[in-house]
Order: sequence, then structure tokens, then C-alpha cells
Amino acid sequence: MRCAVRKEYNNNPCISTPAAKEKASERLDGSGPHSAPLPSAMRNRWELRKRAALDTDVSDGDELPSAQPSPTCVMDMEVTDISRASPVEELGPSQAATDGACAKASASDELPCYAPPTRSSSSRVILASAANLVRDVYLHLVKHHVFIVSDIFDSNNVLTCASLDPMGVLFSAQTILRIVLTEELLATHGLDVQVRELCAGVLLLCYKLKSESHWREGYSISAIVFTQFMQQHELPIRNDEKARALVAHLEFELATKLPLFKLVDETPHAACEWTLYKYYEERLEQYKRDNKEMLEKGNIHAVAGLRDTELNGNKELMLALSGCYFFYHAACINHEQEVLETMAQWADQNVMGEALAHACLLAIHLLPGDRSVPPAVSAKVARAATLLVQNAEMVSSAELSTKRTRSAQRTSGLRAGATANAMHPCQSIVDHCALQRLMEALKGHL
Repeated sequence: MRCAVRKEYNNNPCISTPAAKEKASERLDGSGPHSAPLPSAMRNRWELRKRAALDTDVSDGDELPSAQPSPTCVMDMEVTDISRASPVEELGPSQAATDGACAKASASDELPCYAPPTRSSSSRVILASAANLVRDVYLHLVKHHVFIVSDIFDSNNVLTCASLDPMGVLFSAQTILRIVLTEELLATHGLDVQVRELCAGVLLLCYKLKSESHWREGYSISAIVFTQFMQQHELPIRNDEKARALVAHLEFELATKLPLFKLVDETPHAACEWTLYKYYEERLEQYKRDNKEMLEKGNIHAVAGLRDTELNGNKELMLALSGCYFFYHAACINHEQEVLETMAQWADQNVMGEALAHACLLAIHLLPGDRSVPPAVSAKVARAATLLVQNAEMVSSAELSTKRTRSAQRTSGLRAGATANAMHPCQSIVDHCALQRLMEALKGHL
């Protein structure tokens, strides 16, 4: 579907000069005194490091200037183990895999990222926090131009917003995390530094695979990404070479222990994109068939109608795509139940993808005006779409209630960026009113 020319390799001026290497004996750990978790005031937007800071040479005993912590939910988490920053050093390469961080996937054709729903309530809360953390860091890095928002030139449309995940980076990262963050790993480590390192490695790997961005050897992109998953007292990273080595090890573990490309390219996101693309292409082809003779004669009205059909279809396609990640993320952060794992017991990734597409198409159909009726779907797809919408409506209501009552019991983190901006076009299919319309239309499929 993405036929436009891809962008050039990452040319961010803030990371254009490699930092000097430290001695190989330098450790990648926090050298500063241990401090209490940051207060909420520190969650505000920070200024990205100036190029001069990144160009600073690192001599023996000096610390590499590091990016400041991003305003994410991890800042409120207590860290129980801050003596080291690498699961490799403590566990060893072989033990790291057996502890569940990179468990081998099933050799069957089933979607490997959704195991049976067996996580404890505490692990579900941690998994939801990890999903929000990865999303927030990704948005933060795109905002400051460390990551690009889209891998194609033609991006001036409703989908040009990192919070809508136009490339599927977050889809892939959160899908992989649902298999590597096992019950055993979360019960043992919670959201400590080892788990957050794994989250950082997964995010960076998925971004590189999806965007095809490339940084030449010597650049400190690994250190920049990793610092966003650290707390203040875990900074600074003293040796960016150690960060790159850790990333390389994590990438090797993920690539050898997981069906990586299946988890990246055969997710519900890919099925959803393909379903929407086929639907709008069929609409265009149907117009051409219905007006074949007039188009061959060059009838001006038929030609203008073809142009309008193509333009309107493209706008609706972008709008439909803008809602897909919203519903998926809502399923990832529900800590009351494992929505995706439960659904995977009877639905594969294609059914989930078609369900996401159906929910978005139906939401557009329910908007005021003359809207096309979405195509008929199977009972299984309709049921999956209903469950995804029901979950999103529940999480959205809980988040809205939290803002009004400031209750300690909360489900938060659903809306960010475009989905939290009342003026963004995607609100027409993902705001609370749109979710209620969808629930009313789909209530017969539960």
C-alpha cells in the first residue's frame, strides 16, 4: 500500500556526530547517588540535548551527557535493583532466555504472541504500564526528531501523527512484549531496570525494521533511546558503546528466539491495513466498472466522478487507519483481563485485523451524512470487533471518570497525541460519543 518513495536514512542533526569511545572497561551503569523517584513536576516536556552536548568528547572519568528522562509513567515506579543496567551481566546469555525474556515461540501456525490468559492481576498491571511506557517514549522520540513519524514522503494527512502509529511500530513492539514479558519475568522483576531495558531494545528493533532507518557505527542512538527508559538516579549512561553492545545482544536474542518477522509483519495491524486497502480499492474498481463506457468516451462527468471517488476514498482510508491503534492499545492496557490473549483462543491475527478494520469502517458509516455501508463480515469478525469496541469504551469511560474524580483506582494512558486532541479528525471515530454509537450498533454480536 505504501508506494511512495521512502525517506532517506535518519539525518537528525542532533545525532550526526559520534561520541568518542570510552575504555572497554567502563561500565554502563548509574554512577550518581541514589535518589527518590522524580516528583510529578519533573514529568513536563524536556528540551532535547543540543548538538554541542552530543559532540562532547568523553575522556576517562567523564560522563557522557545523556538525554533527560521523558515524562512517562515509569517515573512513579519504585526500582528494586539499580546496581546494574544489563540483564546479560547478572543472568548470563543463556539464563536470560530461560528466565522468559526471550522465550521460544511455538512452531505451530498459531499467532505466537498470544499465549493462554494466565497472568496474575499484578502482572497485568505491570504489562499495561509497559505498554504505556513504550508508547510514551516512542511519541517523545518522534516529537524530538530522533525517530521519524512516517517512512514515506506523502505524509501530510490525518495519519501524520505518531500516536496513531502509521508505520505499525507500536503495534509490533507491543505485540512482541506480550510474549517476552511472561508471567515469570514480571513476577520476578516487575518493571525494574532489566525489564525496561528489554522494552527499549524491542522498541528500537521494531522501529528499525519498520522505518528502515540506519545510523552509522559510532552514533549514540542506542544510548539516547535507553535513557528514556531510565529513572533519574539510573542516569547518566557512562559509556554509549556499552549501550550499543547491549542493544546488539538483545536484538540477537530476539532474532534467534522469536519468529521476529511474523511478529512484525503478520500482526493484526498488517491484516487491518490490507483489509481497508482492499475495501477502498474495490470501491474505486466498482465505479470504473459501472461507468466503463462513459470513461472510455472521456465523459467529463464520469472522469470527474472517478477523481472524486478516488480522493474521497483516500481521505476515508486515512481516517479509518487513524483509529486502528487506538482500539489495539486499549486492549493492551486493560489490566482487568487479558483481552488479546482471551480473544486469541478463537480468533487469529487475520480475524483481529479484520475486526479492527470493521470497527473503524463502521464508525465512519455512523457519522452524520451520506456514508457508505461497510462490507458484510463473518460472525467471528463481528464478535471480535464488538469485543474490541466494548473494551475501548470501558477503558475510555474509566479514564474519563479518573479525570473527573481523581480516584486512586484508575485505568489511564489510553489517549495521547491525536486521540487526546479534540480538534484532530480522528476524534470523529474514537471519541467517547463515537464509541457509544459503535456499542449501540454492535450490541447484537456479543
